[in-house]
Amino acid sequence: MDLTTELDQSQMETCATTPFDHAKADIILRSADGVEFRVFTLFLSLASPVFKTLFGLPQAPDATTNQETKDGLAVIAVSEDSKTLDSFLRFCYPSALAEDPSLENLTDVLSVLAAARKYSLDLIERKVCQALVNPKVLETEPLRCFAISRNARLKHETIIAARHTLRQPLIPAKCAEIDLITASDLLALLTYHKNVVSPYKPYGKVSHGLHIIIAIRKAAVGYLLQGTVTTAVAADGLKTDDSSYGVIVQLHGGRHISRRYSNC
Repeated sequence: MDLTTELDQSQMETCATTPFDHAKADIILRSADGVEFRVFTLFLSLASPVFKTLFGLPQAPDATTNQETKDGLAVIAVSEDSKTLDSFLRFCYPSALAEDPSLENLTDVLSVLAAARKYSLDLIERKVCQALVNPKVLETEPLRCFAISRNARLKHETIIAARHTLRQPLIPAKCAEIDLITASDLLALLTYHKNVVSPYKPYGKVSHGLHIIIAIRKAAVGYLLQGTVTTAVAADGLKTDDSSYGVIVQLHGGRHISRRYSNC
């Protein structure tokens, strides 16, 4: 490979992909790993009050500033890597120009959430929260959702993910995100598992003489659940809506009876 080809390839590696390579962009954002995103300040200002303030600051004359420029555009270095910046900027751009990135694999959720909070973008934070409680993701990756939510101090998402971990073994499988939580967090989750499956105590009978057994336990989880955890078991199965005060009990023959209980 000759020097000209190497230089051309190097130039391509430092330029972001479409739509962040537009010839009429009016500013360049440079990621922590050196990738340059040519973007429109209008889109970013409309999406983020932080960018609006930044771009609204008066500019000093070129002769009196150390501002780096390239092709006549100001270059602003940011702390996010190119992968995070690409995802973050796609949320800021109109959908006609850039589709929202998928967060279902959870790999980039924390970094995107950190960027959303840094630049005061509530919409992106809500998108991240939605990804963490996506039923399809919770079904297969509840522990990862729990660890990410707990690390990000997302209380509602932490509780939902904790409930979904009940469908998996008490000792969870190793995942990369387990390092995001403390030993106390993991102990609280294991205690939650233990309390929910504690021995049941009889509560009453229905007209067919079937015993309904209700186990009502205070969860020793602290931040995980506030109030009473209620689990309901019938003679031939278990079905619960996971709420802290209402249960649905499945009886013999496929019949269902629904009852609501206050804290006991």
